[in-house]
Amino acid sequence: MKKRKKRPPIIPPRRRTDRDRAAAIAGHPKNDSRGRWKPEFFALRSVPGPYGRIYARVHLRNKHGDMYLCWNDGGKIRNFYVGRRKQKPPTSISTAAPDQTSAGRSSAIDRRRGKKA
Repeated sequence: MKKRKKRPPIIPPRRRTDRDRAAAIAGHPKNDSRGRWKPEFFALRSVPGPYGRIYARVHLRNKHGDMYLCWNDGGKIRNFYVGRRKQKPPTSISTAAPDQTSAGRSSAIDRRRGKKA
């Protein structure tokens, strides 16, 4: 009997990762700021960075409701406390609709017995 040739393993095509999708979404013109100006914040470094840069870009970080300005300074991550973030309810609090409040429980079912009250 003839020996069969071993076939090389079939490598599946490269799948798109979440990072690839995020990059594609971020680069989409619909997701741009639509002409709105975004402020940029900078902090003075203690030691000049590469190419003589003396300022580091600062971003906001939320740690358990406390807001910090964070930047990288010579291999260290610096944090500056800004304040507590404003507490907002997850949904707007509104009263029930009038038709729901006026409706009685005339046809309510007793949950324990499964019979009408």
